[in-house]
Amino acid sequence: MIITESKLKQLILEEVVTQILEEIIEEELDKFLLENEDLQAYKKDYRRSIVSAVKKKLIPLAVVGSLLGVLADKSSDYSDIKAAERAAAAAKAEASRELSGHALEEVENLLGSSANFSWSIDPGANQGTVGGEEGQDFQDRVSQMQNFPIFQDYMGGATQLFSQEYGVLLKLQKDIKDQIAQGVTNKADLKPGIDLDSVQPPDISKDQYAKEYKNLYNIPDFNPAKVDKADIGGNIEQVKKASKGGIKFLQGKGKSYGYETYELLDTVNPELPNAGMSPSQYYIKMFNDVTGQNIGK
Repeated sequence: MIITESKLKQLILEEVVTQILEEIIEEELDKFLLENEDLQAYKKDYRRSIVSAVKKKLIPLAVVGSLLGVLADKSSDYSDIKAAERAAAAAKAEASRELSGHALEEVENLLGSSANFSWSIDPGANQGTVGGEEGQDFQDRVSQMQNFPIFQDYMGGATQLFSQEYGVLLKLQKDIKDQIAQGVTNKADLKPGIDLDSVQPPDISKDQYAKEYKNLYNIPDFNPAKVDKADIGGNIEQVKKASKGGIKFLQGKGKSYGYETYELLDTVNPELPNAGMSPSQYYIKMFNDVTGQNIGK
């Protein structure tokens, strides 16, 4: 048989193409086998690390149960693992909402915003004009118009007193922290830090308490014209002494914030200005809110 030159070139080309295709197939097969071997090793190591974390109680078994099943399945691939990881992450996020740490985070978020604790000791003081009555000193009128408990201290700067809700939430924060330190991990297992028998309605209305507040704790008037040490030095200590240590202060940059401790509040037992209930009633309400429990109802 006589093969023409063109036919010969075609046969040679087909042979070369076939050889190249075989080489490509072999390379891809070797690559697949290598990747599969790596995948099995990856799944084995990954599964071992998860099992270890479950044993150490770092993550609950219920969250990663499906993921462990996928890792144990030799037929599963990377896409299966990633899908199981996403499902586990969603389950973990949901489970974390049932942990004690989530309750603590909710309380700390409330404490972190000073706007939650603004209040008025004289709702009618800001009515009228800044000029005040005829002949009234301007600085006296400015002082009169302050409807927040605020005063100046030479060392502490402008000092604002938080509403009573702050002291209650601060106690709730401490009580949850203490239980977490003792190993309580679930919201449902948290206990209130006060005796339910001590929960009682307020003895003083919020209006009456606001009216008596400055005299009760010897809180100085606010006058922006007074800045000398002779005028405003020792004002914070004056309030601490009058409250017998029941009002404590947080120092900031050029300003300070005061708050009544739960112990002082529980003794005086006023109606809280924003919550409209007693300190003990508000404590139980907020405990139930952040833990999802229904204690005392």
